[in-house]
Amino acid sequence: MYLFFIAQNLSAYISSNQRDWDMYLPACLYAYNTSQHEAIGDSPFFLTYGREPVFPPDITLLPATRLSNSVDIHRTRILEQLQTARALAKENIQKAQYKMKMYYDETSKDHPFKVGHRVWIYTPVVKTGYCKKLTSFWRGPFRLIEKTSPFIVCLVWYVTWFSDVVTWLSSVITWLRNVMMETKRCVMI
Repeated sequence: MYLFFIAQNLSAYISSNQRDWDMYLPACLYAYNTSQHEAIGDSPFFLTYGREPVFPPDITLLPATRLSNSVDIHRTRILEQLQTARALAKENIQKAQYKMKMYYDETSKDHPFKVGHRVWIYTPVVKTGYCKKLTSFWRGPFRLIEKTSPFIVCLVWYVTWFSDVVTWLSSVITWLRNVMMETKRCVMI
């Protein structure tokens, strides 16, 4: 999410030749670090320094009650704020993780692949000189020879029985046995 935010903000300011991005990077990083994040419930700046950033107008408007004459009192206050903020951020991260897990559990499905199934692999690579529109991204058929984890499978190329392939289960589909080999029609499971 961090890189997406930075890239999105940079793209709003850089010129069309994209060579002046480094001039805007500090401002984009500052915007990211001082904005409140949903997962942690605070800004990264506050969690790092124990205070909100001080802008020039803030100095003239800062109430005198917040100022301290003693370095020790100021340090103690900052440390207490940091401990409280980090404890709250930890709670907020746990809540966000639980929320993401619940969403994932609602939308995910179990993969019914078993050892011996014929499958195809999704490989979104276009060879140099080829048109993306006409490229088939499905390779196979392969034979599933081992499930090393719930998410990773080991495959062997069905035609030669050589070249073991280890891949993520999400990039695998099954081969419909009742469809003619020439059409290479597959369905996502």
